[in-house]
Amino acid sequence: MAITISGSGITSSEIADGTITNADINASAAIVESKLSGTSFTKLHGITTSTGTVLTSTSWVDVGGTLLTVTRGDTTSGNKYHITYSVPFYITPGGSGWGVRLERSFDNTTWTTIIEPANGWGAGGYGGDSVGITPVSYLDTITTTTSTVYYKLQARCWSTDTTYLGYHLTTYPKVITGTVLEVRQ
Repeated sequence: MAITISGSGITSSEIADGTITNADINASAAIVESKLSGTSFTKLHGITTSTGTVLTSTSWVDVGGTLLTVTRGDTTSGNKYHITYSVPFYITPGGSGWGVRLERSFDNTTWTTIIEPANGWGAGGYGGDSVGITPVSYLDTITTTTSTVYYKLQARCWSTDTTYLGYHLTTYPKVITGTVLEVRQ
């Protein structure tokens, strides 16, 4: 039986609570996450893998393949993003070490350092050849309403070492992995 709606349509006061179900909502409705009050969720925004960078510079350089891009559906100020990287390394001769830092940009041109867990040294090395996995983890709160956020790693050697980030030998490949998760409560 067809129903005819007259006037200005149906208002929310005319719909009993709990009567609209998921099946009643069109799949193309595109309801923004901020409208889903009272829900907690984690959303994967990006994942990257890199086969590595050979690092000899004492200046900060981009670690190849570590760019993560977050396209924000909800541009509310205050959203939180958990960025993690796992960086396998081999350093030789390992006399002084290497460092790593996390950078953020809102335009993929102008970058800001948001954390330096090992500023030029401290990520590995010291006392001879060294191998390991350096974790980088940061919970970032975005205080702008920009729709895109970029993250990347930079690294540098403290002095004359050679650091292999992500690989050393082609017969034993290692990869750098990075992820961005949006966390909302």
